[in-house]
Amino acid sequence: MNSRSIRLASLPFLFAVVAGSASAQIGTIVLPSGTGNDPRSVHVIGNGHVVVCDQVDGWQHYVDVSVPSSPSLSASLNPPFGDQWFEAEYTPMYGGRLFTAHRGGGINLVDVSVPSSPVVLSSVLSNYHFRGLRYQRDGAQGVLHYNETNLGLGTYTVTGAASVLSPSPVWNNYANNGTNDGNGLELIGNQLYQFGVAPGNPTMRVLKGFAVGVPQSPVQNFTGFWSNQNSSHTQLRKSLLNAPRIVASKWTDGLEVLDVTVPTAPTTFPILAPIPNLTMLCWGAKPFPNSPLTLAYGQVWLTSNPSQKWHWWMLLIVPASGAPFNAGIVLTPFETHDIDVDANSGRIYVVGRNPAGQGVLQIF
Repeated sequence: MNSRSIRLASLPFLFAVVAGSASAQIGTIVLPSGTGNDPRSVHVIGNGHVVVCDQVDGWQHYVDVSVPSSPSLSASLNPPFGDQWFEAEYTPMYGGRLFTAHRGGGINLVDVSVPSSPVVLSSVLSNYHFRGLRYQRDGAQGVLHYNETNLGLGTYTVTGAASVLSPSPVWNNYANNGTNDGNGLELIGNQLYQFGVAPGNPTMRVLKGFAVGVPQSPVQNFTGFWSNQNSSHTQLRKSLLNAPRIVASKWTDGLEVLDVTVPTAPTTFPILAPIPNLTMLCWGAKPFPNSPLTLAYGQVWLTSNPSQKWHWWMLLIVPASGAPFNAGIVLTPFETHDIDVDANSGRIYVVGRNPAGQGVLQIF
């Protein structure tokens, strides 16, 4: 299938899913109201459930989606620390574990193997976090790579059948001068990629690479500068084609696809650049399993009128090699904050806020 036929085949999907049409939306649930009503992450966790994590109050909501037309709440959990600013991290190891990091500091490890009875197994102190968590298996154990905002990268061990986090990083490159920031993290094989601020220049962002063949001892092996950027909230998500590609959603500074075929010499493909007189907010992107499709999402408004915002979805085609491209962009009636896809069922789980300002989970 050539790029034109992919584009034509993808557009009906995009327009069918958008607007929550009866033909595409399977089910929806309004999540329990709380401070901010602002869900920030969704993860498929097995046993017919997804977990949604809120921002301001930090609550977690475990939703039974085994009957997708009628999702129901199985449990809610209020873990320590509150305020989960962006994504969580899930691994099926140990029966199912969820990691959450919190804006004011703190990391939780939660046993989600029984979604109706989630249990906090481990809570450790940290300083500050916006974005960037990745679990890496290490034999029968594992590590959690963690972005400490304004400090750098820290690596925690995850050990034992109870999955206990080490009380502090077993490795870090923290620097207390505010120039070793970490925002955005992705793992491809034994190479870890981190996005953050460049030393001594708050308007320049830098992509760093670390060899993690020994997971507990990352070794930085390259530093590559991107163009000037005002935002530090970049999300990095890898292609699920098992290809060396990463989609970078750069908040107010556009979208890029990184090609890391040569791990220490990434190349970039700009997809969406800043537009004069418009503020384009790129919340994030979700690659689809075993497919070149990636769904990016965000908001846009006239810079002179921030009170009127529009919400958008963009379908990206990110092939295993060659140039990626935008296959279509449409406006949506709801504000999307995160997306997950179940590779087994093909269902798409979307969390965000509806026009009434309620936190919602929608199933497509």
